[in-house]
Amino acid sequence: MPQRSQNDHERIVEAIEARDPAAARRAMEKHLDHVLSVFFAE
Repeated sequence: MPQRSQNDHERIVEAIEARDPAAARRAMEKHLDHVLSVFFAE
C-alpha cells in the first residue's frame, strides 16, 4: 500500500498544481476508495 498511496498523493498534488479541480477530485476519490477498501478488508 505505501507505494500506491505515494502514487495517489502525487496524482492529487499534480492535479492541484495544474489547477484542475475535476482531476484533483477524481484522484482524491480514487485514493479514498482504495484506503477505505484496505482498512475495511481487515
